[in-house]
Amino acid sequence: MSTPASDPEVTAVGGTRLVADRVSGAHQSEVAWNDQYGASGGGFSQVYKRPGYQVTFIENNTGRGIPDVALGASMYGAVIVAFKGKFGRVVGTSPATAQWAGIAALSNEMAGHRQGPLNTRLYHVGKSSSYSEAFHDITSGGNRFAGFAGSSGVPGWDPVTGLGSPNVAVLLPLLS
Repeated sequence: MSTPASDPEVTAVGGTRLVADRVSGAHQSEVAWNDQYGASGGGFSQVYKRPGYQVTFIENNTGRGIPDVALGASMYGAVIVAFKGKFGRVVGTSPATAQWAGIAALSNEMAGHRQGPLNTRLYHVGKSSSYSEAFHDITSGGNRFAGFAGSSGVPGWDPVTGLGSPNVAVLLPLLS
């Protein structure tokens, strides 16, 4: 796993294929992102040790597990951009990470100050009774891609989608 994503002070973002209601935008379903364009990254660091906040989530590996969270990364939920008068789609965990940065900024705004790294708080929510409301746990799909064996989504944290995708309206107050 590469740096900076595997750094324990960084929130690593995986990818999903989100299906949302076309009118309301309401979450309908989600699977791990894996299509012809790419797949969610994930795995375990051989440089960084498993941080304390992940101990109850990862029992079979001593390395830092990534990702921590996941957001839409597939062509079906692509970010539309304009460049030189033309529109195009951007897919993958790069736009998903930018979306996470926006969520982190909103969390800072709600708190009224910079909070610093959010991972300890994220994993605190992950082991709380609020987890199932604050995150969409992604248990379907995997990140097998281009000869890489990959992993599969399982209940709770996994090395494909982390804790899952955030239900921002519920998660933000819990982080702030």
